[in-house]
Amino acid sequence: MKKDSLEIMLALQKDLEALFYDPSSLDLEDQQNWTKEHIIAILAECGELLETINWKHWKKPTPVHREEVLKELVDLLHFVLAIAVVWNFGVPDILDEYIKKNVINFQRQKEGY
Repeated sequence: MKKDSLEIMLALQKDLEALFYDPSSLDLEDQQNWTKEHIIAILAECGELLETINWKHWKKPTPVHREEVLKELVDLLHFVLAIAVVWNFGVPDILDEYIKKNVINFQRQKEGY
């Protein structure tokens, strides 16, 4: 069976997380603590991503490098996937929830949200 891209990324992230803890042995407190740690990292990475673009209206714009935006986006994705590993979410879980939320988001826009 061929793995899809998200399955590959989740498997790679699970291997990386295993360097720090055993994802299969986390209790609720550990899950919450690791989630907190990953959220802090996500916030830091959001700041780094923000710094790659010209968001300061008072500052002279500098060239934006697409590659840097991608690198920071991937850093964010690592930590988002890490949270999925912490909570043992698989591709079906993520895909199903994404589709549900996407339908809601389209409906909200249709209704003038």
